Amino acid sequence: MKQSRRDLILDAAERIVEKETIMNLSFDRIAGFSKISKGGILYHFPAKEDLLRGMVSRAIETFDSTVSVLMKQRRLNFREAYILASFNTKWARMAKTLLPVVMSDMSLMGLLKEAYKKWNGLLGEQSSKAAAMKVRLMLDGLLYNQILGLPLPPRNDLEQLFKR
Repeated sequence: MKQSRRDLILDAAERIVEKETIMNLSFDRIAGFSKISKGGILYHFPAKEDLLRGMVSRAIETFDSTVSVLMKQRRLNFREAYILASFNTKWARMAKTLLPVVMSDMSLMGLLKEAYKKWNGLLGEQSSKAAAMKVRLMLDGLLYNQILGLPLPPRNDLEQLFKR
């Protein structure tokens, strides 16, 4: 399936933030990475704030979509799908860019807070609120380990941890 120009732009922006730094994120730099003209980029994202908002929104939408697909295809409940989606490589790559993007524009924190509130509510429906919080905080800890490039435990150990 052919990617939309919007997704190509967001992919390029994520690669720049992930491989370089948020400070190098510019429309000219994105044009070089995506092979899309600066005018084409501005058509989809008229301002840098729109681009950053698009990056955060797409990351959240990708996570939600991954959870939904896992629930349908594997007949999992929300908690099980949420845990598996947290280890999805596409989500992990996008999530690595979330911290620098949100820190560069704190108004985007509202999008993340809204998503976390929804996810916490759904997790809490299927287990105690304390158990739901424990799962989310463990996954967040693993995510921030990935973002910071810290070593993770072997996958088998992680799978055992979340089976409990």
